[in-house]
Amino acid sequence: MEKYLDVYRRGITIENFPVVMAHVYRDIKLVTTSRAAAEKKCMETLVHIIDNTDSGEHDKELDAIMKRMLPGLIDAFFDLLDAKTSCLCFKK
Repeated sequence: MEKYLDVYRRGITIENFPVVMAHVYRDIKLVTTSRAAAEKKCMETLVHIIDNTDSGEHDKELDAIMKRMLPGLIDAFFDLLDAKTSCLCFKK
């Protein structure tokens, strides 16, 4: 988790969330076998990043907003992954 703190030391924002989520997922999928476990680990990692980085003047307010958004964003991200793996239109 600490490597993310170096990379995202200015915090997670709405703009960089998709990239952060993809990086976190890339690492987590190597050690988890189920969607539930991966979602839980993603949540823990993202909350750790949010709690331990500073996104500027309104950090506390942004942190509170991001934490409330995380469950829905993580669920949507995993739904997209599921759709990609089950839809023949994404197969090579």
